Amino acid sequence: MTKFWVTLILLNTGLRAANSVLDKHLVNRKKAHPIAAVFSFGAVGLPIGLAGLILHQWPPLNEVLKALVAGHLFVTAVWLYYDAVSHEEISRLVPLLRLALIQKLVLADRFLGDTLTTRQQGAFIAMLLSSVLLGLKPDRRSVAFTRTAWRILPVTTLLAIRGVLIAHVYRTTSVGIGIAWEGLGIAIGSVLLALIWARGQPEVLWTVVRQAAWKILLLEQAGRKITSLIPAYVVAQGAPVALVSVLGSMRPVWVWLLALRFLDERRERHDLLLKGSGVLGMVLGVRLLG
Repeated sequence: MTKFWVTLILLNTGLRAANSVLDKHLVNRKKAHPIAAVFSFGAVGLPIGLAGLILHQWPPLNEVLKALVAGHLFVTAVWLYYDAVSHEEISRLVPLLRLALIQKLVLADRFLGDTLTTRQQGAFIAMLLSSVLLGLKPDRRSVAFTRTAWRILPVTTLLAIRGVLIAHVYRTTSVGIGIAWEGLGIAIGSVLLALIWARGQPEVLWTVVRQAAWKILLLEQAGRKITSLIPAYVVAQGAPVALVSVLGSMRPVWVWLLALRFLDERRERHDLLLKGSGVLGMVLGVRLLG
């Protein structure tokens, strides 16, 4: 049975990595503008939110507002993430997204009363150093610090704040209510964000939406939902949590290998050394958090 769990989690981690590589491919081929990607999240969030309204009672107004704000923050982070994908290598961005984990822990320590353990503090140091390595890119004469980390930092910050807000909603109401109202926040936020981006020019927005590869984007969303449910299912069936955590933390390695195979990323020896060290450092940081 353990072999089955290992195979399933490895396939799940590989599918998540493939989703990330597909993000980069779609953006490079101009088949998914960041705004179109935002709409795909809204298209999924709306039915989830409406279903939640039918199945659950209305929570207190302050919890509703927190969940809606969490949805807005998430969809804004999605927009910034896809914008970063259009400029940077995906094998650098995906590991840096793990910074949201440590930022969330720091915020939870401050606002939810959770405390940082010694292991988590070690994870903070490991992930911080790894982010520096992932931001370095060798040129002909020296090593330069790129904008990669600066592009992804707003994304991870928004995701961390969103994580703390929605965790508070989960604790005071229920997971189902939090998911439902956050889904509505994502749907509403995607529309507002698109209108702000279009600056009162609906024809520009329509052109971007019409040119997007919607079948692929929606298939990606289905893949994301499946890959988010599989770890919970595996744990519920009796798989060791530590095993699921270890195998799931290997996603940045999968992304790196797939990007080398299918995307036109740099393959110079010094670049591979820096990136590989950064990826492995992030994996170590995630393991310390677990």
